[in-house]
Amino acid sequence: MTTPAFPHGSGFSDDPGGGPPPHQHTVTLYAPGDLLASVPALLEFRPARSIVAVCLTGERKPSVGAVMRHDLVLSGGDVPTPPMYAALGQFATV
Repeated sequence: MTTPAFPHGSGFSDDPGGGPPPHQHTVTLYAPGDLLASVPALLEFRPARSIVAVCLTGERKPSVGAVMRHDLVLSGGDVPTPPMYAALGQFATV
């Protein structure tokens, strides 16, 4: 399942021309560790036994786009299960 950054009817869109909505804040991340530390805030909870994908948008001034999380589902021997492969396929599509 893919969810838009802004819910339908929220009055906001994914169009970068309008600037951030009033309830959002701009945060500058200087290092990869800063991005990793921001994941719980982006998801609004601390993930555990999960796979998380953070998509970056823009070239000159990158920003965070879609953030996706899925339970890490492994079979015996730490091999991904078919549902896990399906989730990874959906991540790749986004």
